[in-house]
Amino acid sequence: MYKVVVITPEGVYLETDVKELYVPTPNGVILVNKRHTDLVSSLSVGIMRTKADVTKYYAIMGGVIEVNSEKATIVTTDILESSEINVERAKESLKRNQERLAKDDPNIDKKRAKASTTRAQVRIEVALKEAMRDIS
Repeated sequence: MYKVVVITPEGVYLETDVKELYVPTPNGVILVNKRHTDLVSSLSVGIMRTKADVTKYYAIMGGVIEVNSEKATIVTTDILESSEINVERAKESLKRNQERLAKDDPNIDKKRAKASTTRAQVRIEVALKEAMRDIS
């Protein structure tokens, strides 16, 4: 098993032992386990997956990961486990931001709306993965 620690502005969000950790980076998803080489990388907004006795999915909103032989430490501004996600709220956010992006209004911050759209999509996808796991 391999130790994973996730830190947010509120403090330690998660400290657990896993067999495998999958995290989104700008160059794609990477697998981290106890045999991984030392590494520091930025993280993208996306899905983080931990695999131990049970596979868990998280919506992670970017950050940084440091990997060494002892553990993987992740620092992020926001992360939610699938069970913490309010799907209706994420759907509302997605719809609202898609409507903003469809408008040709120069007062709309398109970059911010696109980022918010991506975050909402990730939250919905993580919640769906949890639902699919429960079905199987």
